[in-house]
Amino acid sequence: MAGRSVLTDRLCPPSFPSCPHTSSLSIATPYLPDGLLEVSYYAELSCENIRGDVTYRLVRGSLPTGLTMTARGLINGRPEKTGRHQFDVEAGDTMGRKDKRSFTITIWEEV
Repeated sequence: MAGRSVLTDRLCPPSFPSCPHTSSLSIATPYLPDGLLEVSYYAELSCENIRGDVTYRLVRGSLPTGLTMTARGLINGRPEKTGRHQFDVEAGDTMGRKDKRSFTITIWEEV
C-alpha cells in the first residue's frame, strides 16, 4: 500500500484504514467567543488526534491588546481596545504533526 511505513503497518494493519496512528492533528476549536472591553476574557483551544504534548503559537496577526495566549492554548486577559482582530494559530504535537486555523475575536464596548 503506497504511503505506508513499516511502523504504520505494525501499528495498524491495512484492513484498518482509519488508524489513529496515521490521523492528522487537527485544531478542534471551531471559533473563539467575542469579548467586552475591560471585562476578563478566557478561552481555550483544543486539538483532536493528539500524539504526546501539543503546543500552540500565533503565526499571523495579533490578539486583541490585553490578551495573551500560552503555549498550551489558553487565551486570557482584559481587552484594552475595541475592534475586530484576525489571527492564525498553529498547533503542533510531539510527533511533528501540525495544523493551522484562522480565528477572529471582536471586542465590543459594553452598553
